[in-house]
Amino acid sequence: MKRKILKWIMYAAGICTFLFFGNAQPSVRINYIDANGYPNIKAYYTYEDAAGNQVRPPNYDWKPQDIIINESGKIRTHNTGSPSCPAQTQKAFSAILIFDVSLSMSYNMDGTNDNPPPGEGKWEVAFRAMDHFISALDPALTECAIIEFGTVARIRQWYTNDKDSLLQIVTTKPNFSVRTNYNTAFLRNKPDANTVDSTQSALYIAKYAKYKPVIIFLTDGKHYPPTSIDPGPFEVGAAYTKARQNGVYVFVVKIGTETLDGTSSANLSTMAGVEGSISDNLAMNVTDPNSLIGFYDKVLQICGQVGYPAPCNVEWTSDCLPNGPRTVDLTFPNHGNLTASRTFTVAGNLKPFLDISPKRIDFKNTNPPAYSDVQVKITAKNNYVDFYDPGFVSTDPRYSIINWGVKGKPPFRLDNNTSTTITVRYSPADSLCSSGVIDFVNSIASSACIGNIPVSGQFDQFVRDVNMGDATVNTDKDVLVTSVFCNRSCKPVTVTAFDIKTGDASMFSHFGLLTLPKTLNPGECISDTFRFHPTNQGPKSAKINVVLDTGAANITLISNITGNAIGQPGITSENPVFYQNADCANIIRDTIINIRNTGPIPLVITNWSFTGTNPTEFQLIGTMPASIAGSSSEPVTVRFAPKFAGPKQCNLHIESNAASNPQYDIQLNGFADSVNYEPEKTIDLGIVCLGSTKDTVISLANVGSKTLRITPFSVPSEFSLSTYWDVTDSTTTKADVSFIPTKDGPISADIIFTESLCNIQKTVHFIGTVHDPKVTNTNIIVTSTVSTPKDTTITITNASTSVGLKVDNIVFDDPQFVLLSTNPALSYTILPGGSMTATFRYTPSSDTVVNTNLRMKGMPCRDVLIPLIGNPSQATVDIAIDKHTGLVGQVVQIPVYLRKANKFAESGTTTIDFDVSFDASLLQQAPPPSPQRPESTTAGIRTLLLKGFPVTSTNNDQTVVTLNLLVTDGNVTSTPLTITNSKSDKNNVVFDSIDGLFSLIEASATLQTKNYEKYPGEEFDLEIWQSNPINISAFHDSIETEVRCNASVLEGVGLPYKTEKGDRIVTLKGIPISTNSGNTMLKSFKFRPMLGNSDTTYIILQNSRSTKGKIKFDTVVSKLTLKGVCVDPNGTKRLFDATPPAVLQAINPNPTNGITEVKFFLSEPGLTKIWLSNVLGDKMLEIANDYMKSGNGTLSFDANNLPDGVYFVIMQTPTQLFKKRFNIIK
Repeated sequence: MKRKILKWIMYAAGICTFLFFGNAQPSVRINYIDANGYPNIKAYYTYEDAAGNQVRPPNYDWKPQDIIINESGKIRTHNTGSPSCPAQTQKAFSAILIFDVSLSMSYNMDGTNDNPPPGEGKWEVAFRAMDHFISALDPALTECAIIEFGTVARIRQWYTNDKDSLLQIVTTKPNFSVRTNYNTAFLRNKPDANTVDSTQSALYIAKYAKYKPVIIFLTDGKHYPPTSIDPGPFEVGAAYTKARQNGVYVFVVKIGTETLDGTSSANLSTMAGVEGSISDNLAMNVTDPNSLIGFYDKVLQICGQVGYPAPCNVEWTSDCLPNGPRTVDLTFPNHGNLTASRTFTVAGNLKPFLDISPKRIDFKNTNPPAYSDVQVKITAKNNYVDFYDPGFVSTDPRYSIINWGVKGKPPFRLDNNTSTTITVRYSPADSLCSSGVIDFVNSIASSACIGNIPVSGQFDQFVRDVNMGDATVNTDKDVLVTSVFCNRSCKPVTVTAFDIKTGDASMFSHFGLLTLPKTLNPGECISDTFRFHPTNQGPKSAKINVVLDTGAANITLISNITGNAIGQPGITSENPVFYQNADCANIIRDTIINIRNTGPIPLVITNWSFTGTNPTEFQLIGTMPASIAGSSSEPVTVRFAPKFAGPKQCNLHIESNAASNPQYDIQLNGFADSVNYEPEKTIDLGIVCLGSTKDTVISLANVGSKTLRITPFSVPSEFSLSTYWDVTDSTTTKADVSFIPTKDGPISADIIFTESLCNIQKTVHFIGTVHDPKVTNTNIIVTSTVSTPKDTTITITNASTSVGLKVDNIVFDDPQFVLLSTNPALSYTILPGGSMTATFRYTPSSDTVVNTNLRMKGMPCRDVLIPLIGNPSQATVDIAIDKHTGLVGQVVQIPVYLRKANKFAESGTTTIDFDVSFDASLLQQAPPPSPQRPESTTAGIRTLLLKGFPVTSTNNDQTVVTLNLLVTDGNVTSTPLTITNSKSDKNNVVFDSIDGLFSLIEASATLQTKNYEKYPGEEFDLEIWQSNPINISAFHDSIETEVRCNASVLEGVGLPYKTEKGDRIVTLKGIPISTNSGNTMLKSFKFRPMLGNSDTTYIILQNSRSTKGKIKFDTVVSKLTLKGVCVDPNGTKRLFDATPPAVLQAINPNPTNGITEVKFFLSEPGLTKIWLSNVLGDKMLEIANDYMKSGNGTLSFDANNLPDGVYFVIMQTPTQLFKKRFNIIK
């Protein structure tokens, strides 16, 4: 019976499944459209098969031919990469952050209102967590909205993936409210008793989410509504139902320590249970900022699981139209022709337009075949603009773009807010009006939605001039003139009057074709017949007046009508005549004047002459013609030959039988330029000191009427100046001149200037005197004894042969010298080569030699000095140190001597002071310095301050003192022994210091051992050998050194050692020193080989040194090779490597509540497992299960999802098992 029932149940289930899926159909929907990347539009779609499964990779790859994009009737082409589907594991969600702005959110976490320190208020802690949450969002898979609520709710930010906009809100202090109304957060506002507004609530905007809607609700207290208008309890049932209906996932956070009533706690738990686990979705009484950030991190993790798979999308390039809402249809021709539709709008601030300056161009009076160009700046606004070849469309080919500026010829892209300057050209075919538009808003021109340039070209209105030509007096001549006036404007005009006025108007008339008023459209013309009826001979003229009615005003246009009446001779010519200026380079100017007979019969010239102001300065070259045939011309050459500068004028007066001008004057005008300049005649340079430079200025005045280039023609070698000056007429320029004398004496020199036009030369004379005061006297030496005056007379001779030496006074630079008299008396000028005498007295006050000067004052430039030496009698002696050598560590005795004494015995000296200096790193006192022998050290130099050492009153050589100096290992190998500051106790001895030199005796040798081959465990003597000894002595005592080798291969027997990075360092002491020149075995030490990680080791001697003094040791590396090491058949040597054991080192932190770090060491490679277990041995979390290499390692895990308690980290290596305890406390 049970089997039958089961059979019927399965049968019924199959029928239900058939009925359900038999009626199910594939479906497609457009989730949303992203137009923010305009002109690139993305439509996100979901296609599901009949079973409700999404059709997408990896099960199906969408191709462009699978989806037809129809945007408002236009079939669009897929952009590259379209269609596109993110990986199905990528989940998208729409976050709605709701936060409480009731007044208590500004309090401390414990609810006290005591002005919490900065950063510790509830709202600040909440905002830091939301800042962390927003920063972690992926803009490609998420969007976020923000709502604040208190008494009412307010949307602070609609959905966006712009993090900057979101972060701006959660980094700015909010305006706090009095109440905490859950209803406003989830359901609606009630601004008054009769109004319900749900548009600001979270569950309302959840309907507009692109992805899975997720609410993160944060409050610090219970539901606390207003007492009026909206006083009721939280409508939790309505909120829960609405969230379930709209597929909303809800997280709830309650921060702070305020105790909630049971109803509020239950309501928050209810909302946290809309989807998922309440324990995962609810965080109560959070006070720790890090815990709050951790909860928001958990929200992100859960959203990554419950979010919708990121939808597929198609992308295409749109264009400017239509404005307003657009409709896109996605049709799937290969999948049952299913179609999904959706409307969207492109924001106006995304559509690119061109800002054009100037906004229109009106070309004026461009006469073909000429053209006109105008530069226009175009700037892309709102978005970039792509220009396609040719880049524009012109409604009139006469208007074009010939240059695109820095961008070059299209195609190119003009980025948003960038500009280029184009050149628009107008190439008219005629003078009539034209207009058009250069349009960029065209699919073959650019992607701009707005942007064109209205253009027009027109001439100002004008009436043609009419020339009737020649007509015989008292006869009619008719001329038909076509297009005498054309309407060149862009609007119709009406001709209301057409008249001939003024001048000889009575001889001109028009008739025949013109009926007024006449309206002319743009480009239409009028023609007319004109009649010329002259009544007397000669040229005739009048004005044609045309009056236009433009609709706005009447305009009168005027042109000329001319004619020439013939019948008698007439005379005309160029008049007046102007000649090119004459000057010294062009003293004459010729011109040809064509005299024309305007009549039909010969013109007879009866007389001619030059009349007027300057008739003598013009000449006729050749002869004047006696007659000129009708309507012909004859040339006449007239020369302008001015005698003086200035303007010239006269008339060529011609008498003839011309009807209208029998007395005809041709005015002749010429100008003769004057060329001259004036510099200063003489410049006094005054007194110039030899060896100095005297700068002066020459004024060059152009007193002519032409610009001149003035150049120095002749310049003495002592002068320096520029190469030329361009001086405009009637101006003066300053020429800088430098005089550099080469000898003393009077100055008399000339600089000659010239100018480039007429070579006029001018001379500037320089005067003055060059002084070089000096005398022939050289060193004067005067000897005397201390305090004894001595008078001396000298003759002073002037060394100059051209300039006197003026002496006003003679003084001495040292007071031991005093002037007594001169001959002649001062003040006196010593003539060139002459002399005078001076008598002075020398009274030495000490036995110090005086080097001073006799100073003669009174000359310009400088004082004259005569070197003067005062030499009193005194004692002299050499103080000397010889050369010495020594080894490091030795005490060297260095005597100080007095030698070559002169009158030293007579000086009465009993003690002397002196200093001895040397390199402080190489020598020092032994014993150390004492008050009797103090010293100082400055900049590495040690100075011994030796005071009051007794000496013997003798002129023989003697030893003052012997210095005991210890040789140290210094920075140098030698140092001078410098003697300074020597003086006697009587202060009457001159000491000449003879410095000594100390040189270090450097010692060196080579140390080495030998190469050995030994069995493991075989003790042997390791021998230390010495060779190449230099300067080695018993003074150095003995040698100490270290042996460095592989610690696993070699060890010293009973010898001290240390290990360092796998090496053993053995200390060897008590090695004797040998002075033998050959190889010498000094000593041997017991060593023992071992089976280690290698069959060889280098034996390195290091840190070798002598126990006394210093020896530089060179060492030779040797080698130990193990014998008898077993080798496997595959060639592998059987060695031994002592590896430390594996260990589970540390768990940090412990206790933990979040990210935790495990540190361990593996002694062997292989499969290693690390996991967490509870105290019952249950496996809670696997950390690692992988092949690992030996060595140190670190892994991390998150303990946040594990309950509080005691746990163990267990590590299983290929051969060992380790366990370490830790606690989780939240």
